[in-house]
Amino acid sequence: RLWLLKMAAQFVRNIRVPPVAPITRKKILVLGSGRVCNPVIQYINKNTEYQVTIGTDKVKDAKAIANKAKVPGMISIVDINVTADTSKLKSYIKESDLCISLLPNFLHPLVLEHCLSYGVHMVTPSYTSEPFITADKEAAEKGITLMCELGLDPGIDHMLAMECIDKVHSKNGKINRFISYCGGLPALEDSKNPLRYKFSWSPLAVLKNTLNPARFLRDGQSIDVLQGGKLMDASVPIQIGSVEYEGLPNRDSIKYVPIYGLAEAKDLIRGSLRYKGYCSKMKALRKLGLLNENPHPRLQKDSPETAWRDIVATLLASTDVRNTSLEKSALEIVEGNHEVYEAIEQLGLLSSQLIQPQGSPLHTLAYHLENLDDMNYSPGQRDLTLLQHVIDVSYNGSPKEQHIISLEAYGHPCEGESAMALTVGLPVAMAAKMILSDEIKKTGLVLPLSKEVYQPMLAELRESTAEWAKWNIDVVKRD
Repeated sequence: RLWLLKMAAQFVRNIRVPPVAPITRKKILVLGSGRVCNPVIQYINKNTEYQVTIGTDKVKDAKAIANKAKVPGMISIVDINVTADTSKLKSYIKESDLCISLLPNFLHPLVLEHCLSYGVHMVTPSYTSEPFITADKEAAEKGITLMCELGLDPGIDHMLAMECIDKVHSKNGKINRFISYCGGLPALEDSKNPLRYKFSWSPLAVLKNTLNPARFLRDGQSIDVLQGGKLMDASVPIQIGSVEYEGLPNRDSIKYVPIYGLAEAKDLIRGSLRYKGYCSKMKALRKLGLLNENPHPRLQKDSPETAWRDIVATLLASTDVRNTSLEKSALEIVEGNHEVYEAIEQLGLLSSQLIQPQGSPLHTLAYHLENLDDMNYSPGQRDLTLLQHVIDVSYNGSPKEQHIISLEAYGHPCEGESAMALTVGLPVAMAAKMILSDEIKKTGLVLPLSKEVYQPMLAELRESTAEWAKWNIDVVKRD
């Protein structure tokens, strides 16, 4: 028995255990810690192959996000201001395999420059800007993937569009009409405020968007909407179910004719959805001079205290409106529309409330709206993201079809995640995973328009969001 024990001990000593290879994790840098950041982090954190760093100058917000993570040890936080801490930004991008930029659109080119320098992939939900188009060739040569337009709109809207368009074209069909509207709104039951709108993103950006130019196709003709407020005049009534909305054109829809492959289409518009009445109220704010972003002497930080009614009266003095009272002047500006007048009044713009000057009428109004309780979400309230494509299709020798494709998603901005944050953040995170796992092999500038991207992403989105989102496709035969 002693002999056997000695032999066993000798055998164990002779066993050579190979060294355990260290786990090599892909490194993802996420810049920004706003509303969209949390869904991005929670999705990525489900996979222990990724080490995530959140780069932000709002460290408290980032810590709150990290504390919600399933594996918080896989998340680190760096205090960084991307415009001031250039060397730190370079260092963290250089150490990463992929960078997700959730920063404002104008900061993306700065991040892009460093990603190109260090061979780092980049993903953003924002619209493609000129620097990304210019960087396409260099990125492709360096084996870098740059993905833009990966949120809800733009993003999911592209994927649902191309899913339909590719199927129709594969059957030699034609797309005669493509009409798409998308909006981030309060749920119908929570829309009872003067604008029937609540802020799920920057109030300043929302107001500025009403001044944008737009282009779209109608009956084969290019329609141009001039910047400065004409957008509100171009709105059209839209009914989805029993609810009345307004659709307003969004940016340049005509550029999507070649992108979507719709040379045959006579009508093409991509636009934004708002509840009925929104556009007339925005027009009134513009006529009152409150959407002017030029500096105003009475709205500087060191200006004497001023009430809202006084600044509105000052702005009206530069118009042709002349009445015995501010109230009568405001009613004339809105052409006697009492609903619009009451909205202006309810927003406190004819009151003696002191303003918090922010330099210009536009910036001061944005600050004011951001701090009104009923313009923001309260506990128990829901937000809604609503997307609808209406696509008219024809086939040789067959009846025409109308494809109605929709996404309706609800969230809880105070208790959990907003629908807007989820529908923007999840596609971004999925794209990052697909790049790092080589599911997306294409390099250079990539949009979510190919089957390689949209098929697996839509399949995962439909499955993972089933509890809070409705995805629907109806096909109606037409004579």
